[in-house]
Amino acid sequence: MATRSVDSSNPSVESPEPSGLPGWLVVVFIMGAASLVAFFALIHHWQQGRRALDYFGSEAAFAIRHYPEVELLRLNETGPEQDYPVDAEIEPVSGLKIQERHDISEARGLIHFRQALIGDGSYRWPPKNTDTPPAWRWALVVSDPDREDDYTVLIDDSDGHIRGEGKPQPIDCTRIQTGMKKFFEDLGVLED
Repeated sequence: MATRSVDSSNPSVESPEPSGLPGWLVVVFIMGAASLVAFFALIHHWQQGRRALDYFGSEAAFAIRHYPEVELLRLNETGPEQDYPVDAEIEPVSGLKIQERHDISEARGLIHFRQALIGDGSYRWPPKNTDTPPAWRWALVVSDPDREDDYTVLIDDSDGHIRGEGKPQPIDCTRIQTGMKKFFEDLGVLED
């Protein structure tokens, strides 16, 4: 039991004796708890991009996120061929032709779209074969003229699939399908 001492300047007020843990121990405990929470947050954020990074590869993920030039290509299987050159990564996919090109390098919302493409939460894992082949209507081509390099992502916005350049299997991206369509709508590239 703590004893009380009498304040000599005011005999009617008693001050309690300090009890409990010393202050430095409380500070150490709080710092330890904060460090533990920070560690788990770091692990969580690291794991958020791990599967997408494995799928695309680190260089491709870097390209998707950081290359300065971004084009959105409308693809077409049956329509008239345009005067656009056919990208080597697009042509082998069911003979797709480029119908329209849109430079979206400065588009509003592009940074968020790019981040969604390389985040694990955007996809249903693991990648698997689909019953029907995706209808690739779009291709996102990111490029860096300084590196003389580009990377292409095929997009099926109707059924929600994405396929990275050179990847045999598409990824189910239905989790971001609504946001992707909204982004395309904001760009003014969707047909009415």
